[in-house]
Amino acid sequence: MRVEILKNVFEHHSAGHLRAINYLLQIILYKGRYVLSIDDDDVKKTNVFSNLHQTDQDAINQSIIASVLGSYTPDCVVQMDGDTYQEEKKFNVEEAIKYLTQPVSIVVENSLNDAYFLRALFRCFDISNRLNEMCDNQWLKFENAGGCSNIINFLNGKLDSYQKKSKFFRCFVLVDSDLTYPAEDFKHNHLKDYFIKYSISYHFLEKRMVENYVPDDAFEKWKTKELGLWINAFLHLSEEQKDYFNIPVGFFKEKDGDIQIFDSLNVNVQSLYHDLSDGNFNHLKNGFKLPNFKTEFPKIFEDSSVIYKKSLEKKTSHQQNKDELQEVVNKIKNLI
Repeated sequence: MRVEILKNVFEHHSAGHLRAINYLLQIILYKGRYVLSIDDDDVKKTNVFSNLHQTDQDAINQSIIASVLGSYTPDCVVQMDGDTYQEEKKFNVEEAIKYLTQPVSIVVENSLNDAYFLRALFRCFDISNRLNEMCDNQWLKFENAGGCSNIINFLNGKLDSYQKKSKFFRCFVLVDSDLTYPAEDFKHNHLKDYFIKYSISYHFLEKRMVENYVPDDAFEKWKTKELGLWINAFLHLSEEQKDYFNIPVGFFKEKDGDIQIFDSLNVNVQSLYHDLSDGNFNHLKNGFKLPNFKTEFPKIFEDSSVIYKKSLEKKTSHQQNKDELQEVVNKIKNLI
């Protein structure tokens, strides 16, 4: 994120204001968290500048030189009250401190499972490794919305703390599509409308859920006598069928009872799996019974021997959006 500080910020002389400017500069410059942008050489003539530490003066000098060499669009503008600028980018010093000190929130349905997935995307699709560094410095954090149905309640609580001023809330939301077949009506238009209303960055997965992005080779890691038949049946599915299959649950939930036959499925689901043999249907119908599935299955995203850029790209190569995973990473990088 590029943070521009306008000249008028340096033209106030109180001790409190100087301390605030000092603090703001430390937030921006510490470990290169943000890019400082100052394009007015007259800043160096102000009393505030003369009272700054030499390292801060040097950073300002470098920023002024960089502004001469190239043109940049700031993501955040710090100025004194009363000036005009694009409203969503305008902050006074106090507001800028509040805005820039907060970590970027990545809101997910399940912070344990989805965090493994996203950290894998950072490792594979962020060449700079900036996102993982942000995580390590706690400048980017995963937040558990407690399921899709609670996302709006969770975000409302966050926005309330900013008096519904969404420009202060740096947030990205990742949501499962929850689609059970390709042409199914999208279930989350109300969420999309909410995100747009509050200018919240978001992404709906093209596949059914995070688990559907695990490459085929990864399942070989779990191939035991007990799980082998299920894995073989799953790997015989087409890529499209794998995209919409509910891996942990299968075709039926426990509450569906003992009568679990193919003909009882939604007709569109039947159409998608029309070539599934009776034997493979019976193997798959109750889901992947990996012990402690919720905690153990997501850990596969940490295994670089099966989760790497090419394996993930192969997993999305047949999708409508083949570059989906890179786009997810880019959306998050735009917030930092």
